[in-house]
Amino acid sequence: MKTIPVTRKKEIPSLSPFQARVENPYEKTVAQLKAKRDELNRLFMNHREQENPDSLSDILDDYFRNSFGRSESGFKLDLIANPYAIIATGSYGRKEVSRKPDVSILFIFKDTLPQGAAGLIREIVYPLWDLGFNINHSTKTMKDCITTAAKDFGTLSSLIDSRFICGVSPLYSRLMSQIREKIVFTRKKEILSFLFDRDLERHLKYSGPEYLMEPDLVYSPGGLKDYHSIMSSTRIALGLIDAREIEYQGLVSTDEFLGLQESLAFIRNVLRFIHLSGDPSGSRLLLRDQHKAARFMHYENDKGRNAVDLFLSDMSKHMDRIRFIRNQFFLGLVPEKTVKSLSSDHDVKTESKWINLHKGMTTFTSSVKLKKHPELLLTVFEESLNCHAPLGPEAMRLVHEFLFSVNESLIDNPEITERFEDLLFMSPSQSGILDSIHETGLLSTFVPIFEKLSHHKEFKVNPNYPLCRHHLLTVTHLKTLIESHRAKVPLLSHRARRILLWAGLLHDIGHALSVKNHEKTAAPEIIKTLSRLHKDEPFIRSVCFLVEHHHLMEHVVSSENLWAKNSYTDFLSDLENPEHLTLLYYLSLANLRARGDGTLYDFIEGDLSLLYETSMGVLAGFSQFPSPALDAYAPDSLEKIKALDPKKKEAPCLHVLEHKNTRTATLSYPLGPKALFGIVSAFLIHNMDIYDLRVIREKGVSNYLVLRVTPPKDRMFEKQKWSELEQTLGDFYSGKPLPDNDLEESLDNHGLVGKPVKIKLYSPTDSLFTRIDIQGRKSVSLLYRFTRAITAMGHTILFLRKGYDKNGNRFLFMVQDSLGKKLSPDKKRQLKAVIEDECNR
Repeated sequence: MKTIPVTRKKEIPSLSPFQARVENPYEKTVAQLKAKRDELNRLFMNHREQENPDSLSDILDDYFRNSFGRSESGFKLDLIANPYAIIATGSYGRKEVSRKPDVSILFIFKDTLPQGAAGLIREIVYPLWDLGFNINHSTKTMKDCITTAAKDFGTLSSLIDSRFICGVSPLYSRLMSQIREKIVFTRKKEILSFLFDRDLERHLKYSGPEYLMEPDLVYSPGGLKDYHSIMSSTRIALGLIDAREIEYQGLVSTDEFLGLQESLAFIRNVLRFIHLSGDPSGSRLLLRDQHKAARFMHYENDKGRNAVDLFLSDMSKHMDRIRFIRNQFFLGLVPEKTVKSLSSDHDVKTESKWINLHKGMTTFTSSVKLKKHPELLLTVFEESLNCHAPLGPEAMRLVHEFLFSVNESLIDNPEITERFEDLLFMSPSQSGILDSIHETGLLSTFVPIFEKLSHHKEFKVNPNYPLCRHHLLTVTHLKTLIESHRAKVPLLSHRARRILLWAGLLHDIGHALSVKNHEKTAAPEIIKTLSRLHKDEPFIRSVCFLVEHHHLMEHVVSSENLWAKNSYTDFLSDLENPEHLTLLYYLSLANLRARGDGTLYDFIEGDLSLLYETSMGVLAGFSQFPSPALDAYAPDSLEKIKALDPKKKEAPCLHVLEHKNTRTATLSYPLGPKALFGIVSAFLIHNMDIYDLRVIREKGVSNYLVLRVTPPKDRMFEKQKWSELEQTLGDFYSGKPLPDNDLEESLDNHGLVGKPVKIKLYSPTDSLFTRIDIQGRKSVSLLYRFTRAITAMGHTILFLRKGYDKNGNRFLFMVQDSLGKKLSPDKKRQLKAVIEDECNR
């Protein structure tokens, strides 16, 4: 690209004396733009922009056209000798600019860039900068445009989405014609493959836990970028221009097209709220704004559900619809990228004459038989599994449109329901079929409760996924666990696996029924659903048991001391037999994984395994319980850690064990509560949140700490961060004070939000510790405050656990007084008062 060097001048270009004496048309054009923009902003802020038919894109178009017609520099260029055109690209080219847009324009010249082009840019572009617009402009010849587009498909897609504004229109038409002839027609598959890979990279980037809770309405899967990909791909593959043409050409049905337009309107309205909230160019809906967004979109509490839950459910539905249509487009346009078929069409033959393979995808040969033989809707999925070929877009559409033919007489056939169950619970390598069964509506036809679960989102229950998506992910994780542990767990018979998978598919349906205690009150709906599918009473009773207790193990590992015997005896009193324990363990693991929070799962997984293995030993008649031992945490550096005398003021020996989303840190430390508080502060200073802390004593002389913490946010500098932490600990050991005031001020900037803190202190009769259970606010500073309150009174913390539930953070401390005993009633009252004072500071 050849860029014109220009020197910016603040003043408006001078006009001839005659022009200045009569009228300054240049100033008039700028004044008109400013007046129209201010009026549009005023109406926008008052929610009345529909009164003005001109959008910001139209107003800018008028400005460029008027500037083109009145530009003195443009007149001097001589359009006959130096024809040029002004083209809108990016969001401006799609007429989707926001209140404070990034306006991208392109000046195209025919053969060469004339010297007067710099003056033209000054006249047209600089006043927009002065008005606060962010203008991205470039100047190219036609040859430069074609050469750049051939090398960079990102530039090509931007040109494909471009729009002519003013200038010599044949120049723009000739440019687009040459781009299509020289690049698009000859490299169509390569370009579509690039668009697919670019979308895949974007989806991976914007699919993390932080974007599940705070979606980006432009870049997240199902955002506006997916719609842009639909339009770009159809323009490249089929030469379509207008959005309505995708319906005229049969690429989507009328219902799908109307649904797409409805979803786009919803997403754009939410973006409008974000822009009104003070971020004119933002696109991410933050947690703090989601309740306000629900009110802005006129949602109200209804039938026991909060307005924000109803709003988030609808937003999930609309984003899923856009994502699904985008995926179907690429499935048809670039099947070689999206189809993971193991064999070609010629190598594999279907068993049904009404179903065949086309481009590696399963499809119907004809739709004539579907109305009279609705069982073919199951057959197409079975053939898809047998041939390892996904359903094609047309087959997905036909399944959805012919669901009306699935009546009760068909479901009353046990053979049909067994075939449906086999489809649901196929091997994990074919888990994509499960999503297709749901997306076509076949799952809701056989299991009607899923109609309520679809896009049902409850912020306090699972802020990451709608309930239906969470259930499907739970089943997928269960199948993976069953497959990987089948040899280790002989208890999992075929019947037991089906019980477990049905429990995973139905475990949270109580939320969709808008009832309290969803685990216990879901039983009637489970009985109704499974009876309809011909399950016997013992089978249904086992599923109900698992659903009722599916949070039990997670509650135990989050609330109990797993080194205490009574934790296991209380837990096992709720279980009936070892098989139920095994099934409950796998359901707990899968449920955690399906929440989308890798840190939480990585943290609790080890304790769930410990609880399961020890409980199985108790049921088998073994009386040995686990005891904390240092060599279980840091075997490769055990000798170095033990060689360090904590009584000496030396730098600590720190051992770090890496996990997927957390780190286990082991170190020695001097005796005394203040030392432990200093170590906790050091980790928090370096932005490493502590989830688990255990004190291990060796012969009553040395203390060792084992901590489970979050890794540094920037993984590239992780070694440096751990080195800095070790230096901070060394300074603390040598007697230097930590910057507690700075730390407290930094942590307080996070704010204390959520419900008031609830504090419970009690000392079990068979325990040597006092247990402190604290539940409430979501704040980084709470761990710091609680640790300071406990240690300031001279008490020793031997065990710390930080977890989460729907109400916020949950902390569990096991403490002793300075004499190594559990706290007396007076000390418990004093400590509770101190903790409450810390919370209210």
